[in-house]
Amino acid sequence: MTDLRRTILFLGLTTVGSMHDYSLLKEELGWHAGRTTWFDCVELFADLGYLGMGDDFAVQKLRMPIKKPRKSKDNPEPELTDAQKEHNKAVSKIRVKVEHAIGSMKIFNIMAHVYRSHKKNFEDLTAGICAGIHNMKINIA
Repeated sequence: MTDLRRTILFLGLTTVGSMHDYSLLKEELGWHAGRTTWFDCVELFADLGYLGMGDDFAVQKLRMPIKKPRKSKDNPEPELTDAQKEHNKAVSKIRVKVEHAIGSMKIFNIMAHVYRSHKKNFEDLTAGICAGIHNMKINIA
């Protein structure tokens, strides 16, 4: 999670294997059932990997891209309307700041290589240190 200045506010724990982003978020926040108020006072921009977030979490304002309709017999060439495309473009202009913050962390060589040690939580510690250096770098500039 970042703010509009690209300051990294939150990093999820690293995991081995493939697991859906939204499942990881719910597990880490301890969500079980019912709406929770983790994000009730923020405007949240999320990608399509977090579909259903508005149902599970009370969010002040949730901005997500609009998914292109599926191809079907009734709709053989699905397209988004111009208004939907503009909405997606506006959401992407904000979300790209998160991607830039992640990319800025990856300039550190330690983040680019396979970690071969067996120290517990070292990957999370490394990511946290790189995020801290990234935050320090953007606050100095």
